[in-house]
Amino acid sequence: MPQISPAMWQFNGLALLFGYLQRLATEDEIRRILGTPTDPVRSTALPPMLEAVRQALSAGECEVGQIARLLPHVEGWFDQWLPRSRAEGDLIDQVAVTGGGIYGERAVNDSLILIGRRFDPAVADRFLQRRLFHEGRVRVVNQAVAALAARSAVPEPERSHIAAWYDQLVRNRPRIKSDLAAVRSMLLGPSPAVPAR
Repeated sequence: MPQISPAMWQFNGLALLFGYLQRLATEDEIRRILGTPTDPVRSTALPPMLEAVRQALSAGECEVGQIARLLPHVEGWFDQWLPRSRAEGDLIDQVAVTGGGIYGERAVNDSLILIGRRFDPAVADRFLQRRLFHEGRVRVVNQAVAALAARSAVPEPERSHIAAWYDQLVRNRPRIKSDLAAVRSMLLGPSPAVPAR
Protein backbone atom coordinates (compact mmCIF):
# COMPACT_ATOMS: atom_id res chain seq x y z
CA MET A 1 0.00 0.00 0.00
CA PRO A 2 1.40 3.43 -0.92
CA GLN A 3 1.95 5.92 1.86
CA ILE A 4 1.01 9.56 1.90
CA SER A 5 4.17 11.43 2.79
CA PRO A 6 4.12 12.95 6.29
CA ALA A 7 4.39 16.41 4.73
CA MET A 8 1.40 15.83 2.42
CA TRP A 9 -0.57 14.41 5.36
CA GLN A 10 0.14 17.55 7.41
CA PHE A 11 -0.81 19.80 4.53
CA ASN A 12 -4.12 17.97 4.18
CA GLY A 13 -4.72 18.84 7.84
CA LEU A 14 -3.83 22.47 7.12
CA ALA A 15 -6.29 22.51 4.20
CA LEU A 16 -9.13 21.24 6.36
CA LEU A 17 -8.27 23.64 9.20
CA PHE A 18 -8.09 26.51 6.69
CA GLY A 19 -11.56 25.61 5.43
CA TYR A 20 -13.03 25.67 8.94
CA LEU A 21 -11.35 28.99 9.76
CA GLN A 22 -12.59 30.45 6.47
CA ARG A 23 -16.07 29.21 7.29
CA LEU A 24 -16.15 31.10 10.59
CA ALA A 25 -14.52 34.24 9.16
CA THR A 26 -16.95 34.40 6.24
CA GLU A 27 -19.95 33.83 8.49
CA ASP A 28 -18.77 36.72 10.70
CA GLU A 29 -18.17 38.96 7.68
CA ILE A 30 -21.64 38.26 6.28
CA ARG A 31 -23.18 39.03 9.66
CA ARG A 32 -21.20 42.29 9.80
CA ILE A 33 -22.37 43.27 6.29
CA LEU A 34 -25.98 42.51 7.23
CA GLY A 35 -25.78 44.29 10.59
CA THR A 36 -26.18 41.34 12.92
CA PRO A 37 -23.97 40.70 15.94
CA THR A 38 -20.89 38.50 15.93
CA ASP A 39 -18.65 37.29 18.73
CA PRO A 40 -16.12 40.15 19.00
CA VAL A 41 -13.41 37.92 20.48
CA ARG A 42 -13.75 35.42 17.64
CA SER A 43 -13.97 38.15 14.99
CA THR A 44 -10.73 39.67 16.27
CA ALA A 45 -8.89 36.35 16.67
CA LEU A 46 -9.82 34.82 13.31
CA PRO A 47 -7.94 37.03 10.80
CA PRO A 48 -4.42 36.35 12.17
CA MET A 49 -5.23 32.63 12.53
CA LEU A 50 -6.52 32.46 8.98
CA GLU A 51 -3.45 34.30 7.72
CA ALA A 52 -1.05 32.00 9.60
CA VAL A 53 -2.61 28.91 8.00
CA ARG A 54 -2.82 30.60 4.58
CA GLN A 55 0.89 31.46 4.76
CA ALA A 56 1.81 27.92 5.81
CA LEU A 57 -0.14 26.49 2.87
CA SER A 58 1.38 28.96 0.40
CA ALA A 59 4.95 28.67 1.69
CA GLY A 60 4.91 24.89 1.75
CA GLU A 61 6.20 24.77 5.30
CA CYS A 62 4.73 25.27 8.72
CA GLU A 63 5.54 25.24 12.38
CA VAL A 64 3.17 22.40 13.27
CA GLY A 65 3.16 23.15 16.99
CA GLN A 66 2.22 26.77 16.38
CA ILE A 67 -0.62 25.82 14.03
CA ALA A 68 -1.82 23.03 16.37
CA ARG A 69 -2.19 25.62 19.14
CA LEU A 70 -5.05 27.13 17.11
CA LEU A 71 -7.12 23.95 17.38
CA PRO A 72 -8.57 24.43 20.89
CA HIS A 73 -9.93 27.83 19.82
CA VAL A 74 -11.47 26.45 16.63
CA GLU A 75 -12.90 23.43 18.46
CA GLY A 76 -14.42 25.73 21.10
CA TRP A 77 -16.02 27.96 18.50
CA PHE A 78 -17.55 25.01 16.72
CA ASP A 79 -18.76 23.51 20.01
CA GLN A 80 -20.81 26.72 20.33
CA TRP A 81 -21.82 26.74 16.65
CA LEU A 82 -25.46 25.74 16.79
CA PRO A 83 -27.34 26.48 13.61
CA ARG A 84 -31.07 26.14 14.08
CA SER A 85 -33.54 24.48 11.78
CA ARG A 86 -34.90 26.77 9.08
CA ALA A 87 -38.21 26.92 10.93
CA GLU A 88 -36.44 28.35 14.00
CA GLY A 89 -33.90 30.64 12.33
CA ASP A 90 -34.18 33.71 10.16
CA LEU A 91 -32.94 34.18 6.62
CA ILE A 92 -29.94 36.31 7.64
CA ASP A 93 -28.75 33.51 9.94
CA GLN A 94 -29.24 30.95 7.18
CA VAL A 95 -27.34 33.04 4.62
CA ALA A 96 -24.47 33.73 7.05
CA VAL A 97 -24.09 30.07 8.06
CA THR A 98 -24.48 28.86 4.49
CA GLY A 99 -22.09 31.49 3.15
CA GLY A 100 -19.50 30.41 5.69
CA GLY A 101 -19.91 26.79 4.68
CA ILE A 102 -19.72 27.49 0.94
CA TYR A 103 -16.66 29.73 1.25
CA GLY A 104 -15.05 27.17 3.57
CA GLU A 105 -15.57 24.40 1.01
CA ARG A 106 -14.01 26.55 -1.72
CA ALA A 107 -11.05 27.27 0.58
CA VAL A 108 -10.47 23.54 1.10
CA ASN A 109 -10.73 22.86 -2.64
CA ASP A 110 -8.27 25.65 -3.47
CA SER A 111 -5.90 24.43 -0.76
CA LEU A 112 -6.01 20.91 -2.19
CA ILE A 113 -5.09 22.32 -5.60
CA LEU A 114 -1.99 23.91 -4.01
CA ILE A 115 -1.12 20.69 -2.23
CA GLY A 116 -1.60 18.72 -5.43
CA ARG A 117 0.72 21.04 -7.32
CA ARG A 118 3.35 20.50 -4.66
CA PHE A 119 2.96 16.74 -4.13
CA ASP A 120 0.76 15.06 -6.77
CA PRO A 121 -0.36 16.71 -10.05
CA ALA A 122 -3.26 14.26 -10.40
CA VAL A 123 -4.71 15.61 -7.14
CA ALA A 124 -4.36 19.17 -8.42
CA ASP A 125 -6.15 18.24 -11.66
CA ARG A 126 -9.00 16.55 -9.80
CA PHE A 127 -9.66 19.60 -7.62
CA LEU A 128 -9.15 22.08 -10.48
CA GLN A 129 -12.09 20.37 -12.18
CA ARG A 130 -14.26 21.32 -9.17
CA ARG A 131 -13.21 24.98 -9.08
CA LEU A 132 -16.07 26.23 -11.31
CA PHE A 133 -18.58 24.31 -9.19
CA HIS A 134 -17.34 26.10 -6.07
CA GLU A 135 -17.23 29.50 -7.80
CA GLY A 136 -20.86 29.06 -8.87
CA ARG A 137 -21.91 28.35 -5.29
CA VAL A 138 -19.98 31.38 -4.04
CA ARG A 139 -21.79 33.55 -6.62
CA VAL A 140 -25.16 32.35 -5.28
CA VAL A 141 -24.13 33.27 -1.73
CA ASN A 142 -22.84 36.67 -2.86
CA GLN A 143 -26.13 37.39 -4.66
CA ALA A 144 -28.13 36.46 -1.54
CA VAL A 145 -25.94 38.68 0.68
CA ALA A 146 -26.23 41.58 -1.80
CA ALA A 147 -30.02 41.24 -1.88
CA LEU A 148 -30.30 41.21 1.91
CA ALA A 149 -27.87 44.13 2.26
CA ALA A 150 -30.06 46.11 -0.16
CA ARG A 151 -33.10 45.17 1.97
CA SER A 152 -34.51 43.21 -0.95
CA ALA A 153 -35.94 39.72 -1.11
CA VAL A 154 -33.52 36.96 -2.00
CA PRO A 155 -34.67 35.81 -5.45
CA GLU A 156 -35.19 32.30 -6.69
CA PRO A 157 -33.34 30.07 -7.36
CA GLU A 158 -30.80 31.54 -4.91
CA ARG A 159 -33.20 31.28 -1.98
CA SER A 160 -33.88 27.58 -2.67
CA HIS A 161 -30.15 26.86 -3.00
CA ILE A 162 -29.43 28.61 0.29
CA ALA A 163 -32.20 26.61 2.01
CA ALA A 164 -30.94 23.27 0.70
CA TRP A 165 -27.29 24.03 1.53
CA TYR A 166 -28.24 25.28 5.00
CA ASP A 167 -30.19 22.09 5.74
CA GLN A 168 -27.17 20.06 4.63
CA LEU A 169 -24.87 22.03 6.96
CA VAL A 170 -27.25 21.47 9.88
CA ARG A 171 -27.38 17.72 9.13
CA ASN A 172 -23.58 17.53 8.86
CA ARG A 173 -22.87 19.42 12.08
CA PRO A 174 -21.96 16.22 13.98
CA ARG A 175 -19.06 15.64 11.53
CA ILE A 176 -17.28 18.82 12.60
CA LYS A 177 -15.91 17.29 15.79
CA SER A 178 -14.49 14.29 13.92
CA ASP A 179 -13.08 16.56 11.17
CA LEU A 180 -11.26 18.66 13.77
CA ALA A 181 -9.98 15.50 15.46
CA ALA A 182 -8.70 14.42 12.03
CA VAL A 183 -6.96 17.80 11.63
CA ARG A 184 -5.24 17.25 14.99
CA SER A 185 -4.13 13.76 13.87
CA MET A 186 -2.93 15.03 10.48
CA LEU A 187 -0.88 17.79 12.07
CA LEU A 188 0.53 15.84 15.00
CA GLY A 189 0.07 12.13 14.32
CA PRO A 190 1.48 9.52 11.95
CA SER A 191 0.40 9.36 8.33
CA PRO A 192 -1.84 6.43 7.46
CA ALA A 193 -1.53 3.97 4.64
CA VAL A 194 -3.93 4.68 1.80
CA PRO A 195 -5.32 2.26 -0.74
CA ALA A 196 -3.69 2.22 -4.17
CA ARG A 197 -5.65 3.97 -6.93
